Amino acid sequence: MANSPLSKLKILYMYDYFIHEVDPSDGDGVTVAEIIDMLKEKTGEIFERKSIYSDISKINEYVTASKGFGKGDFIYHDGKRYFRGELADEILLDEARLISDSLRTTEFVPEQLYSKFEKMFPAFFNVEKNSSAVRLYSRYQTANKSANNHIRDILTFFRASIEDKEPLRFTYGYKVTNTVVGSEFVVSPLVLDWTNRHYYLIAIDNLELYSKFGLGTSVTDSELSTCIKRFRLDRIGSYTGVVYGRDAAGYMEKNLPRQYEMIFAGEKDLRKPQKNEVAAEYLSYHGFRSDASQKKHVSSYISNSFEGYSSVINLKTIRMSIEAADKESSNAWKNVLQAFSVLKDEFPIASGSIVEQEADKRMTFAVEAPDVPPLYKFLFSIYTFESVKFTIENEEIRDKFRKYIARALESLQ
Repeated sequence: MANSPLSKLKILYMYDYFIHEVDPSDGDGVTVAEIIDMLKEKTGEIFERKSIYSDISKINEYVTASKGFGKGDFIYHDGKRYFRGELADEILLDEARLISDSLRTTEFVPEQLYSKFEKMFPAFFNVEKNSSAVRLYSRYQTANKSANNHIRDILTFFRASIEDKEPLRFTYGYKVTNTVVGSEFVVSPLVLDWTNRHYYLIAIDNLELYSKFGLGTSVTDSELSTCIKRFRLDRIGSYTGVVYGRDAAGYMEKNLPRQYEMIFAGEKDLRKPQKNEVAAEYLSYHGFRSDASQKKHVSSYISNSFEGYSSVINLKTIRMSIEAADKESSNAWKNVLQAFSVLKDEFPIASGSIVEQEADKRMTFAVEAPDVPPLYKFLFSIYTFESVKFTIENEEIRDKFRKYIARALESLQ
């Protein structure tokens, strides 16, 4: 058995076992008998104890030489049980908990990725093989993140379109049940931006370009930059590339009737070839003259845009609280968590600011957002939740909010 192919693989199975399935903080350790059982499961063969001791010695030599492990033996024993030390570059339980929560609560991360993460660290996650393993979930975990596959697929598709400089057509708006309800857009994609825990597509809105400058005219890069828009990926519904063949006008009339009507409403006398020429220009990719120019204008847009709440201009830390309207309701605490979940999807929550008072059905926290009109638009939407009471504790923001509300009421009189 000593010179068999399985004997040569045995040491690799043992190294993998100690790295991935033995927790350095675990006080139980493993026995040689358990190692032999593991090898039998992997290879179908039973190995002698003497060979196990020899391979442990070789693994220790390898880890000392390759990992710079200088705290004695990497794999050591106490009585009949074997333990292992902690490597400087490995992920430990508390770090795995942090990564696990991040994966579980980030919308664009597919569930399959979390499953892969579990398999990488069975010492932490595999409760079947290790009864003391910790299965890690976030308090705000959702059982089924429906956006997972959509976001993964859309990222792949959009990255290819950006690289190939190809126009995109998609529906953009708000999700109602599982469908995005909104308007059709044709855009020239520029970059993807990660802001406030969401992916955004930054692109030239072709309709905006047409509305401002018309077709058949040359625009400067500065003029083109005024047509940049930001689109949050989880608010994008159906999407596709723009492939129209020879009949560009026919493609628009069928797939983009609203935009077709806007462009050709005053051009009813145009012949079909002319219409196709205009439609083809509209449906084409419109980009900057150089990568340097694009980078300059896109960077300026990102730094000055408030749409994604990404600007540091006028950034405020705003203390808030959410309290159940009916504290006797069986759903009281659930209603508080749901309202908080909606808010945290829009604003970054200040680190360490969350105070949960489940007994009082109340949660306080602080958000970080620029003091700009879109902030108040969203704050108003939070006040439409009938199941909770929402309080802004920052007096400056409250005063401005009152003025916006008063102005809106005056316009209705």
